[in-house]
Amino acid sequence: ATLLIAMLKVIGVKAYPVLIPTKSIANLDTDIPKPTSFNHEIAAIEREDKYIFLDTTDDVVPFGELPPGDQGRKVLIVKNKKAIIAETPVFPPNSNIEGFNGEFTVNENGSLEGTLQFIYKGVYAEFERHKLRRSTIESRRRHIEELASKISPGFDVDSFELSNFNDLNIKTVKVTISGNDRVFGTKTEHMMLIHAPAPDYSRIVNLVASRSRKYPYIVGYKMMKESFVLLKLPKDYKVYFIPEPFYYRNSVGSLKAEWIKLNGSTLKFHSKMVLRKEKIPANKYQELRDLFNLTVKSIRNQVIVLKRR
Repeated sequence: ATLLIAMLKVIGVKAYPVLIPTKSIANLDTDIPKPTSFNHEIAAIEREDKYIFLDTTDDVVPFGELPPGDQGRKVLIVKNKKAIIAETPVFPPNSNIEGFNGEFTVNENGSLEGTLQFIYKGVYAEFERHKLRRSTIESRRRHIEELASKISPGFDVDSFELSNFNDLNIKTVKVTISGNDRVFGTKTEHMMLIHAPAPDYSRIVNLVASRSRKYPYIVGYKMMKESFVLLKLPKDYKVYFIPEPFYYRNSVGSLKAEWIKLNGSTLKFHSKMVLRKEKIPANKYQELRDLFNLTVKSIRNQVIVLKRR
């Protein structure tokens, strides 16, 4: 931070040192000052009566954003030999998006082929940049294959393309994959069971596996997980059953999952989960648990298609 402040001074930009307690320690208690209140230093510049905080120790965070551990913390800004207490921002859910787009075709033999794209913004882009920057060619390929397997176990990657994750001026990281799954639909003589070829975010279920909590649950950031899928069915099949649209909301977030039958033999799937709180009180933990569990369950719902006679 000190080096950044000196560099900004050279180009005529005034910046100030900021002492911050990251989320690895307790937040600042302004009623009980103590020398161990802080464990990190960042910088701040003032623009239009507000501060823009900068943490240059994290090389995957673009200008205007902060690592999760720096968000929502009480800080001490050293400005003109005065100490100013302020608070770093907590970015809204639409700043931290784990997105997905996919266009697929289900073949008569139950196989799946198509193109999919993972779209990361905010903290998710930071996580992805960190993985990609530190990966070898081999480990990067393995990471792409693991992403594809989240869509459907056994999805084989034919080709992939990465956006410019090294350029922090491009805040969105995209991973585009083309491939196929030889065994996607579950077939009988007259029908086929299929699901949305989209990430079900099953890892969030592990976060709320415990039945109850005594203390607040610190997620660390607000988030949005959203998927759009177009799924073309075999021409000799027709839709027999699609799940009804599902909408859910509580005090910590909301969920929407819906299947729509378009013209011809194409289905559209859309899901969106929004977490509006980064810290969940113990008495609201069950609401977080319900939101996360219902998200995974709703995405896993299946569609039934019948073979035309």
